[in-house]
Amino acid sequence: MNFGDGAFGYEVAAVAWLVVLVYYLIVLMLAGRGEKPRVAVASYDAPVDVSPAVAAWLLQRGDMPRAVAAALVNMSAKGYVKLEQTTDLVSATLVPDASDQNLEPEEDALQRVMFRGYDCFDFDEGSAQLQDALDAFRTAMMNRGYSRGGNAPFVGGWMLSVAVAFLVLVTLGHSGPFERARGAAIVAILLFTAASLAVAMRTLPGALEKVATRMPWSSAPRRPWIGADTLPFSCLFMATGGIAGLAILVSPPAALIIAAILALNALFAGAIQGRTQAGREALGRLANYKEYLGRVEADSISRTNAANRVPEKLSTQQAYAIALDVDKGWGEQLVEAIADVVESAEFG
Repeated sequence: MNFGDGAFGYEVAAVAWLVVLVYYLIVLMLAGRGEKPRVAVASYDAPVDVSPAVAAWLLQRGDMPRAVAAALVNMSAKGYVKLEQTTDLVSATLVPDASDQNLEPEEDALQRVMFRGYDCFDFDEGSAQLQDALDAFRTAMMNRGYSRGGNAPFVGGWMLSVAVAFLVLVTLGHSGPFERARGAAIVAILLFTAASLAVAMRTLPGALEKVATRMPWSSAPRRPWIGADTLPFSCLFMATGGIAGLAILVSPPAALIIAAILALNALFAGAIQGRTQAGREALGRLANYKEYLGRVEADSISRTNAANRVPEKLSTQQAYAIALDVDKGWGEQLVEAIADVVESAEFG
């Protein structure tokens, strides 16, 4: 069938790619699971060879803000840095004469660049220095041997989806200036919609967890709502507008198929990870420790510390609670307070 025959040809081609995409994503997801499902058994001790930062990186699917927050709390627990927080601004200050001998490799990599030339670092805006620090931090975690390279296959899924949609959309009968303008508008809306949905799905879980703290049944402290929390909902609204634009310019069925393709890419983001055998074994030990923290320590950790100020004393256990998403109080607020700055530097 000739794609230039119109919307019907587009819909057939899009459905065909939707089927291929589902198969592609499922194969990638299953390829990273080399072991049978296991039952978590509570363990009282954290894995000695998996730091809080690496724990967050592995268990929370490459969540850079959570890994940085866990590293900072662990560094503070060791007396290397002092954390301060006012509203949603977090600062880390080097403790005078503190030794870096007991820092984890990724913590050492982070601090060497982040504090280069300064003894205080404010998480107020993304910068080249923070970007360099995150690159060193990520490299140190990757060198642990638990991961094979992150989300490269997933990025490939996005690129292939947008490319196929682009090639099909631009063949819808361009015969004059109006048709060329229409084709350019379709492509622009497609890219805008894909970007909006990708950002929304990456930031939505944190915002929903904050909403959950306001529910009557929640035992976690209510965390303050900040301007950045509206980002995922704004992006979802813009993505919906983009789909509506495609429905007008092409056809409603075609727009729904495009929405399904983009949504599949977004929803599978966390499922595709390249972990080594050592990484899967580390995840098993982390699951055991998370079982203990979740059953025994989670409530006291979340309730004891106010969500809007740094606790007087921080511990390595609290760093793991943040890494494993057990602390729903101050720890989660810390992650959210640095998330926008870290992500803007990471992807800037």
